[in-house]
Amino acid sequence: MPTLNIKDPAVYELAAVLAERWSTTKTGAVRRALEDAVTLGGPAVRRQRAQAALAGIGRHIKPGWTAESEDRELYDPAGLPL
Repeated sequence: MPTLNIKDPAVYELAAVLAERWSTTKTGAVRRALEDAVTLGGPAVRRQRAQAALAGIGRHIKPGWTAESEDRELYDPAGLPL
């Protein structure tokens, strides 16, 4: 079976962090990260998916909404809830 030796300490540490986060081995973490990268595509594909998700969220926001307009609906001038 072919082997892969990781000699970069930073990559080794990142694999360890992912392994702990995902409750798996370093090999399992590297495999999952690589599979995700291949399946989810490159940066352009991820950006396109994120923009599509944001567009979907945007349909649920009232026209003209701002944080300030929301505050005026929820709080009086003294900052107390209405």
